[in-house]
Amino acid sequence: MKTYMYHAKSTGDFPIEGEDLASAVKNNLASIAKDLRIGNLFGYKVLDIYMEYTDNIVDGQGGAHLVIRAKGIKLPNASDGKEKEYTAYVYCDPSEINGKQIIELN
Repeated sequence: MKTYMYHAKSTGDFPIEGEDLASAVKNNLASIAKDLRIGNLFGYKVLDIYMEYTDNIVDGQGGAHLVIRAKGIKLPNASDGKEKEYTAYVYCDPSEINGKQIIELN
């Protein structure tokens, strides 16, 4: 099990764990979605997630630049929520990511 630091937008940074970076993101998706304020009162649906390594993401450190495409759950008597892209960062070593990596959702 590996530990990575997620760079939180609304709270202090927090650790996420998994067998690798992709599994750490999937294992902690609820916490990441809460930090990014994804969705609406009825929840959210993640459409896809990808990441790629970026130098100097925060405080001169490199890491994974995550892009999460999601939308809010359909509200009663309303249309589906609009699709949006959310950006997040996880500190990691460049060897953790080869180019653009899609995170498979179950």
